[in-house]
Amino acid sequence: MKNGWKIYSKDMKNITRNWVAAILIGGLIILPSLYAWFNIKASWDPYGQTDQIPIGVVNEDAGGQVRDEKINVGNDLVNTLKNNDSMDWHLQTVKRQWKI
Repeated sequence: MKNGWKIYSKDMKNITRNWVAAILIGGLIILPSLYAWFNIKASWDPYGQTDQIPIGVVNEDAGGQVRDEKINVGNDLVNTLKNNDSMDWHLQTVKRQWKI
């Protein structure tokens, strides 16, 4: 332990005498801290601002008929999203006739 303390104190004296080494050591201490700080800040609340993200939805569903009942899932989805304020929805319905 005595030998380790001597090496440590000698290194500290050399760092304080050489200003280039002091700047490099200081940079090696500060840069990882800044990197961690910015990453933690960026991922702290990832869903906090999602209500401002514009999301486009295009409805090309022409509907269909199942067991003599007409269904249109696309229109149901668009109507549900119109009442949803959790995101900035941009909705568009396109009427197309698909030929198979």
